[in-house]
Amino acid sequence: MLLTHDAVRHIDALADALGVLSIFVGTRHPRDATMLSQAIPLGRGLDRLTDLRDDPAPRERRAAVRSSLRRLRPRLTELVTRPGGRGRALFAGLSNGEVMEMSTAMPLGTTAHLEPTGYVRPLVAALDEGEPAGVVLARRDRVRLLDWRMGVLAPLAEAGFATRAGAAAHVAEAAREHGWRRLLVDGDPVLAGRLLADDAEVRSCSIAVPARPLGRLTTPSLELAVAAELEAVQRRREVALVHEAVDASRGGGAAVLGIDAAARALVAGRLSHLLFDNDREQLAWPGERLVEAGLTIDPAERLIELALDSAASITPVEGRAARVLDPSDGVAGLLRW
Repeated sequence: MLLTHDAVRHIDALADALGVLSIFVGTRHPRDATMLSQAIPLGRGLDRLTDLRDDPAPRERRAAVRSSLRRLRPRLTELVTRPGGRGRALFAGLSNGEVMEMSTAMPLGTTAHLEPTGYVRPLVAALDEGEPAGVVLARRDRVRLLDWRMGVLAPLAEAGFATRAGAAAHVAEAAREHGWRRLLVDGDPVLAGRLLADDAEVRSCSIAVPARPLGRLTTPSLELAVAAELEAVQRRREVALVHEAVDASRGGGAAVLGIDAAARALVAGRLSHLLFDNDREQLAWPGERLVEAGLTIDPAERLIELALDSAASITPVEGRAARVLDPSDGVAGLLRW
């Protein structure tokens, strides 16, 4: 199964009376041929799953975990030894025996979770990071277009133009056709400015000029450079979003701050865009720990489930943007009008 929005909703809907094992293996190093370096951290994560001291039915669940891990051992070995990709995941119901696998070119952290339903937080973060982007390589009177999505860079077309206005119109049309949310314009900063000035729809994209030239790079190096540039664009976009939420909340009502307010707005269907600090392993749920059927629930995962149910956008934020959310316990949200 490939990583898509529909796949995330399907996995989020997986449920099991004893719980669902959600196992992720990934690397942030694109040149890693396999995931063998992740075998030890994966083993540690799986060992932690047997710690069920607060479980009202510890024996039954612990036995089911151990039985499932024995049954899944060949598939787990394949997860870390199969070449290709930067992220893999496996989901298994403890009592119903249902197993699903997923792979992606996007990096996933190595972790394991046991919750009543499939755990999707790492997938949501990868989807957000992997949103479609356009790469524009401009040289004199020619423009080369490439499409980047979910970690894969693919060539589209190359064409010549007599004027920058013609080139800008061509890029704008491609952005609309391919649903680009970000644009890297290399080789012609004036073209980037023209795009910002001429096309209102393209102005909604995050447009950037790469810090170093891309056009002369060979394909493997180009893929690495594009991924790094898009990550920087994503971080700047996240900073802008959290500042928008903080400023709007001060203006009296277009946004909410804090996990309690965000959860209530999601339940009421009033939240359009959920923002949370993805650098935090655990957000602080109001009151006591979030526990269902003896299993501790990740508060961020509960917010994600509520957002999926209400069709709200979701952006896990990192780095500088996450620090902006520190006074609001790592959570903010933009409201629907």
